Amino acid sequence: MHSLLLIGGPAAGKTVYGTQLLGRMEVNHGALRLRGAIPTILPFREAFERLASGFAPEHTGVSVYHELRLPVLTPGNAPVDLVWPDYGGEQVRALVEQRLVTSEWGGRIQTAAGWILMIRLDQLRMPGDLLTRPAELVTSFAEAESPPEPGRDTTSAPGAIAEVHTGVGQATLIELLQILLFIKGVSTLTRVESPPLMILLSCWDELPEAAEPTSTPTDVLQQRLPMFSEYVAATWQPDAITVLGLSSQGQRLRRDEPDLDYVARGPEQFGYLVLEDASRSDDLTIPIVRLLRRIGVA
Repeated sequence: MHSLLLIGGPAAGKTVYGTQLLGRMEVNHGALRLRGAIPTILPFREAFERLASGFAPEHTGVSVYHELRLPVLTPGNAPVDLVWPDYGGEQVRALVEQRLVTSEWGGRIQTAAGWILMIRLDQLRMPGDLLTRPAELVTSFAEAESPPEPGRDTTSAPGAIAEVHTGVGQATLIELLQILLFIKGVSTLTRVESPPLMILLSCWDELPEAAEPTSTPTDVLQQRLPMFSEYVAATWQPDAITVLGLSSQGQRLRRDEPDLDYVARGPEQFGYLVLEDASRSDDLTIPIVRLLRRIGVA
């Protein structure tokens, strides 16, 4: 059985994507179809219930790791058992910070035929650059040194994920991929062809670029994470890299106030992908289908 590795740090949107992906397949909305009953949806039950009620799902616990086995058919009617994980993204961050790969994670990395890396751009720490962004950085430094104004609300915006300010930077993402390649035993003396890498820029609807209909995911990645983008381009074969934008929810949801339109229409009617040419598709199964085809599953 072929397996794919889903990699994403805290608040990257893994749970919401998995929940919406399952919802699409249950109503036959997408290229992947279910070919049988799902043993259990326990890992995503709470997220299902919150989305169906118009609320943002809760963050997955740090120590949690669940797997949901989905019996699916590809567009070419090939039977595949898709194992979708749900885990606290802090586990991925620990791989880099602690330089410790458990036997469980080692097995997942070594057996995966393709990788899906979910990156939430608005939670990444960008390094200071006084040459290219002097005015912006001087202002931010001044604000950081000044005490908050009396009565000023310093909490996050309604519905914002609490971990948004605890993200990683470009160097950490590069180091993460280097660790994965090392554990996988892949040489980088020549450009990598296998495993193929699918990069999903999650929570696309919350990026300023979402308002620009011509913004492609590749361009946004290069502009936001130039060092990381160059590393990926230099390490993988061009046809082994795919960069897509992902908005699993389609819009921001609050944790304390339901979105009544979401409730009325159903979560499966929301969410979209941004493809290479900046066009949009509501088929959230596309990244999985693309990777399966790349590893030889029709």
